[in-house]
Order: sequence, then C-alpha cells, then structure tokens
Amino acid sequence: KQQVWSVQNIIHELNNTHAPQVLVLNKADVALATTRQLPVVEEWDSIHPDVVPKHTVITSVKMDKGLRRLLTVVEKVLLEQSRRVECLLPYSAGDLLAEIHKTGTLVSEAYATDGTSVVAYVPPSLYNRLEPYQVPFESVSA
Repeated sequence: KQQVWSVQNIIHELNNTHAPQVLVLNKADVALATTRQLPVVEEWDSIHPDVVPKHTVITSVKMDKGLRRLLTVVEKVLLEQSRRVECLLPYSAGDLLAEIHKTGTLVSEAYATDGTSVVAYVPPSLYNRLEPYQVPFESVSA
C-alpha cells in the first residue's frame, strides 16, 4: 500500500488529481496463495485522501484473470477523455489522418473527390487541430 500512496501523493503534489486514475492490483494469485482471499477493492480506493482511483482492477497474469476487464476499463477511460469529431480532410492533410489512426478511435472513414470524410474520437489536442476541417455530422458520408 505504501507504493500506491507514494504514487498518489506525487499525483497530488503535481496538482493532477482531476486526471482519471486506473489502479491495477496485479499478482492476485500471490494474494490468494498467502491470505486465501483477493484484495478488497474498497481498502485500496481510499489510500490517499485526495487521490481516489476512478477504477480499480484486480489482475493476475499468471492465472490469466482480469486482463480483459483491464483492457475494457483502459479503453473506457481513454474514450471518456476523447472528443467526437466529424470532418472532411483534404488529401493534402494526410498527416492528420494518420494521427487520427494512430491516436484516435475511428468510427467511419470514406473517400470522396474532395478528401476523406472521417468520424472519430480523438484526444483534445488533435481535436483542436482538426477544427478547420470539421463539418456537421449530416455532411459526413460514411
């Protein structure tokens, strides 16, 4: 628990308590072997008074447990931070399209004569750079 408190304290000192935190309690198999029970999530959610994880996931790579849930939670947290964008990118903006593919979640993509129509969830920094190309949803063909 000391390691978790130390990390959460650093988050607090950096004044980043608003960032969503996923606490992963790995090696559940070790806890089961030594205490005959899994960690109690509620005990881990209140280690630091000012930094509370949005999600706590118990995993065991050795037992192949909790990994799908962890991936689902991480995807959910990332999507919650992303913004939906609907845009028509000219073919000359291929770098932005490549970045959408790399950092975003593509919903649809269609090629037209004047560029690529895209609907995606992207990080806020990319969303701002796509602003000049945004179009109303009805205009984007899928």
